[in-house]
Amino acid sequence: MRNLKYFVLTLTILRSVLAVTSVTSPYASTVWVPGSQAKITWVGQSSGKLTLNLYEGPTPENLQKKRVLATDIDPSNFSAIVQVPSDLEFKNTYAVGIYDCGTEGTAFSHYFTVS
Repeated sequence: MRNLKYFVLTLTILRSVLAVTSVTSPYASTVWVPGSQAKITWVGQSSGKLTLNLYEGPTPENLQKKRVLATDIDPSNFSAIVQVPSDLEFKNTYAVGIYDCGTEGTAFSHYFTVS
């Protein structure tokens, strides 16, 4: 029974390691304009479809999901064009989270600005 617990723990760790490894855009100097289109890019492996989410918060520990930007994205494309919501507040505390539906892990971008 103890070996089974270690096996399950190992699988859980592996699931998070196999998530999208890095969001390459948006990056720190990126500025999104409400109502325009923006490109999100990533590198790494994925075991399932991706969901692209927009987060906002003053610190990484306090990010709150604000919008789903796209769903059912093929990870082998390594990029997606999304519509920037037109009603976003102007702030420099936004981040994109790429959720891997296969591993249930999320990779986050740097903070970027909406103005």
